[in-house]
Amino acid sequence: MIFWKCAWAGGDPPDNISATELNRLEDSLRKLDVLKLPQKKKDRIAAKLQSNTLSDSMAGYTEMIVAGHFANKFGCNLVEYEPPLASGGLSDIRLDHDGQPIYIEVTALNTGETERKFGEIFNQVAEYVWSRMHKENIVHIDIDTGVLPSNEGIEVDASVKAIINFVKTVNLVSLFEDKFSLHGLKYLAQLGADKTLYDWKPVLQPYSTELYENSEIEPVHSFLKTVTGRQFVNCPIASFWCIPAKQRAVEVADQEISPSAVSSLERDAFLNHVERRLKEELNQVQAGEINLIVLRASNWSVVGYEKGKIEADFEFPAVRARIEQFMAKEQNPDLSAIVVYEDNFVNAQIIMNSFSSGRSKTNHEFIESIVR
Repeated sequence: MIFWKCAWAGGDPPDNISATELNRLEDSLRKLDVLKLPQKKKDRIAAKLQSNTLSDSMAGYTEMIVAGHFANKFGCNLVEYEPPLASGGLSDIRLDHDGQPIYIEVTALNTGETERKFGEIFNQVAEYVWSRMHKENIVHIDIDTGVLPSNEGIEVDASVKAIINFVKTVNLVSLFEDKFSLHGLKYLAQLGADKTLYDWKPVLQPYSTELYENSEIEPVHSFLKTVTGRQFVNCPIASFWCIPAKQRAVEVADQEISPSAVSSLERDAFLNHVERRLKEELNQVQAGEINLIVLRASNWSVVGYEKGKIEADFEFPAVRARIEQFMAKEQNPDLSAIVVYEDNFVNAQIIMNSFSSGRSKTNHEFIESIVR
């Protein structure tokens, strides 16, 4: 059992995304033919994957995914797990490609403290909403994290209380019983506090087309009759949508637009964490050979930076700039490139080290031919 993907407080099975990743891991283990590895290596793989420490389990998982990719692409006979280094240590992976050895260090970042707190908040809110629903709908709620209580960091209990109090006060759950979506809830605060939103119907459309068009239809009609604009001041919910389904499900997430002060601080912390982890991995390179560092890293403050994602043009430059600064500071001649990805290794971004030299120096096309 992989602890971080299977152990759930409520005893539920892994969600669909986790199940997909577990299937991917099993496929990688088969491609690597791990059962034929020496027993000591099998024991170390098992210890990492079964660790109840997130960092160890994530590192082991990522190593297997990357090694499995190379085994699938080039054949497991050309991939060695934990090859020895001249320094006396062990690398994570060695790939023999066109008669040339390539040494690969693989690592993954832990969930950041702020991200972990948001996860706690979102889970508690989702459980509350789920328990109040009566129909089998799927509900997705986006939280405006910028208005959540914070005092040198996000306050979990106070944030959960603020969101749930808002949901209760306006009886938002009443809108989750049919196909419906609502965006820009905060703009409703501009309507006066002395009338209900229904009383403002003649001028409601610019503030919410969804509410205006459904104002005479239940449950929107009753909702508008009971709430005022004042109740949407500092509204913690940015938007939501719901659709009928075969089973009831609630997903709560952060609003991925309009960067806030909180997200800016978290992004800086994330990039600092990236640099620290790369520094650690730089000690495990094979002098005079092609060396890659593969880093799996994602964060709620970075919408998406993988190759092919529409957000990458906006998000990746900041990640690239920090890694290039790191390379310039270290000027390590044995590091060939750094490869970073969020979810799918074949969509990883590649940053070449302009300070590499000798046999360690290669080109972007060569590294891309290995990764893609």
